[in-house]
Amino acid sequence: MQNNLKKSVAIILASIMAASVMAACGAKESENSVTSEISQESSKQVSSQESSKEVSENSTVKQSKYKNSLTGLPSDEDISKFRPVAVMINNIEYAQPLMSVSKADIIYECLVEGGITRLLAVYKNPESVGTIGSIRSARPPFIELARGFQAVYIHCGTSTQADALLKTGVITSFDLGTYSSWAWRDQQRVDEGYAVEHTLVTDGKTIAENAKANGVDMTVSYTYPQKFGNNSQVNKGSKAEKITVPFSSYKTTSFEYDKKEKAYIVSQFGQEMYDSTYDVHKTVENVLVLNVNSYLIDNEHVNLDLVGTGEGYYINGGKAIKIKWSKADSDSPLKYTTEDGSELIMKAGRQYVCCIPLSYQAEIS
Repeated sequence: MQNNLKKSVAIILASIMAASVMAACGAKESENSVTSEISQESSKQVSSQESSKEVSENSTVKQSKYKNSLTGLPSDEDISKFRPVAVMINNIEYAQPLMSVSKADIIYECLVEGGITRLLAVYKNPESVGTIGSIRSARPPFIELARGFQAVYIHCGTSTQADALLKTGVITSFDLGTYSSWAWRDQQRVDEGYAVEHTLVTDGKTIAENAKANGVDMTVSYTYPQKFGNNSQVNKGSKAEKITVPFSSYKTTSFEYDKKEKAYIVSQFGQEMYDSTYDVHKTVENVLVLNVNSYLIDNEHVNLDLVGTGEGYYINGGKAIKIKWSKADSDSPLKYTTEDGSELIMKAGRQYVCCIPLSYQAEIS
C-alpha cells in the first residue's frame, strides 16, 4: 500500500515537473518569437529609413540636375528655355542703393557719359526676382550686349543714338516710361526727396506677365555658350585678392575676395555695393575685366567697340589669368579664351563684367 502511494506521489511530482519544463519552454519560445518579431520590425524600419534616405538623396539629385546656363549653378527647375531679361540699372552715387543686383546672373558695367557708369543686369529667370531698379535709359553698347542673349531689353528713356537703333527692331524692348503698367515710383525714394529719374522701379514677375500680355514669347531656343567646370585654367592663375577697376577719374569699382564666402565683395563710391531689395551686399564669384575701345559718339555719350576682339582678365577664387574676348557680331554673345586661344572654362557662379577704356588698366593684388 505504501509502495503504491509512493509511486503515485512520484508520478504526480514527475507530471508537475514536466508541466513546469514545458511551460518554461513555451515561455522561452514565446519570448524568442516576440524577440524575433521585434527584430524583424526593427529591420523593416531600418530598411524603410534607408529607402527614405535613398529617395531623399535621389530627390536632391533630381532637384539639382538642372543648370542655369548663364552661371552654371544648379537650378530647382528646368529654365533652359527661359528667355533672359536685361534691365538698365542706374548707377550714379546719388541713386544708391541698388535693387535686386544680387540676383542678377550677369552684370555688365560700362561708361555712359561724363565719367559715370550704368549697369545692365541680366536675369535668366526674371519671375523669381523682386523689386528691380532704379531703371534708366538705353544706350547702344547695352543694347548690343542684350542682343547677345536674345533678351527682352528693359529701360526708361533713350539717348538719340539708342532710340534710332531700337526703332530698327534689332531687339524686343520696352520703355517703362511709356508702359505705365510695367513700373511704379518707389514711394520711399519719393518721400526721401530723390530726383524723379532715380525712383522708377519694377519687378521680375511684372516684367514677365506684361511681356506675355504684349505677345512676347518668353521662351528661347538659344543657349549661352559659356563652358563651366571646376577644372578652370584660373586654378593656375596669379594671386588676385583685391581688384581695382577704374572706368574714369570719377568712377572706380573694386572687388575684395572673401575666403569664407568664396566670393568677391563689390564696392564703389567708398562703400560696399548694397542691394536694398534683399538687404545684402553684392558679392560675385566671377569677375571679368575687359579692355574695350571707347569713344564719344557726340559731345556727350560714350560708345564701345564691342564687335571685334580684345584683352582682359578672368578672376575667381583669389586668382586671375589673362584672357582674350571676342564678339563676332552685334547679335552674338561675348566669348572668352585663354591667351593661347583655348576656350575659357569658367567656374560656376554669377559674373560681374567691367568694360573699361583702353587707356585704363585694372590693378590686381
